[in-house]
Amino acid sequence: MENFGSIRSSIQYWNTLNNNAEMERIATEFAAINRDSAHVFRDCVMAIDGWICKTRKSYRTEVPDVMKYRSRKGCWGFTVVLAGSDAKGKL
Repeated sequence: MENFGSIRSSIQYWNTLNNNAEMERIATEFAAINRDSAHVFRDCVMAIDGWICKTRKSYRTEVPDVMKYRSRKGCWGFTVVLAGSDAKGKL
């Protein structure tokens, strides 16, 4: 049942992104994280992170665009998990 609560919470969060006033509130929370560098989090409404499943480099015969499977961290793989949170770290 805990997973259903998390899913329900995520759906409610995504629904708030259609509400300009709520988006402003969330952006203000991000900006308050570091007041001296508020421009870093200006207009931010979600922090995202993911997990990459590392693989070998694909062959051109296997995928149309080999470079789509190269991560910014320099390894080959694909994103398996992607999560977002608000300024308080709530997923």
